[in-house]
Amino acid sequence: MSSPSSMPHGHMVTGPKWNAALYLDSRAKPPQAEALPKRFSGQAGCSLGEVAKLIGSVKGTRSVPIEFKAKKPSRSVRISDVLELEAEALKGANEKEESTPHNVPFYGSPGFDPVVAQSKRCSCHDHGYSIDLPRKNAFFSRFAYGP
Repeated sequence: MSSPSSMPHGHMVTGPKWNAALYLDSRAKPPQAEALPKRFSGQAGCSLGEVAKLIGSVKGTRSVPIEFKAKKPSRSVRISDVLELEAEALKGANEKEESTPHNVPFYGSPGFDPVVAQSKRCSCHDHGYSIDLPRKNAFFSRFAYGP
């Protein structure tokens, strides 16, 4: 099993290329299950095409149960027995507003500012990787990927 210390290090944009896996929610209807791999590979355009350029190898695609929760100030996602993420927004100078950088270059959700957060849990176990990275920086935001 690999850990973060044994994985190749580098700049996330200039290399080395990423390894990736795609997990589709098992509740996806056939048209969604067909469209999502095209979106995430960049074949359907949109901002995800820029992210797809960073991927060197796709380890696989699986249909699995996915659970997502959004309750201020936290977001969490659980992907079957593979991934657990939970991030909590950091308090800004004005505690009534989320702390957000504006107009961030190379951000995966154009039109929505990312919320600055910290991971409470971050673990992934699949394709020979076993990664646990709690208490690291995190971001989350709304998103919309149109046609």
